Amino acid sequence: MISVVNYVMGWDSNDNEATVLAKVAKNGLELKNASERLKNNPAIVAAAIAQNPYALQYASKVLRGLQEIVHPALEKDGLVLQYADGYLKDQFETVKIAIKQDPYSITVAGPNCQRNPTLINLATSQDPMVAYFLNKFRT
Repeated sequence: MISVVNYVMGWDSNDNEATVLAKVAKNGLELKNASERLKNNPAIVAAAIAQNPYALQYASKVLRGLQEIVHPALEKDGLVLQYADGYLKDQFETVKIAIKQDPYSITVAGPNCQRNPTLINLATSQDPMVAYFLNKFRT
C-alpha cells in the first residue's frame, strides 16, 4: 500500500532500490512487483534469484540473457532454464549446468542442445525416462 505522502510526491516504493532489495531478499518473487528499471538491475535480480531461482522469470530480457545472472539460478533449479533468453537455452555449458541440477531441463533447452548426444547422455544417465519426454516435447 502506498502511503499518502508517497502518492502525493509521486514516489513509488517499487522503484526504490533499498525497499525492493529488502523485499526480494525475503521473497525473490517480489521482483514481479519491482519497476522495470529495477528488473534490469543486476544486484536486485541476483538477490531475488539467490532467494528464489524462479524470480528469473521477472528479470528484464537483457538480464535473462546474461550467464552471470542465469547460471546461479540454474544451479538451484535446472528447470528455470525455461525463463532464460533463447540464446542461452541453446548454449552447451548453460544447458549442462541445468541438466546436472535437473535432467528434465533438457526438455526446455534449445533445439541444438536437445539433439546434442553429450547432453542427451548426461540427462538420460540421471533418469532414463528423460528420453521419453525429450521425444514427446522436443522443440
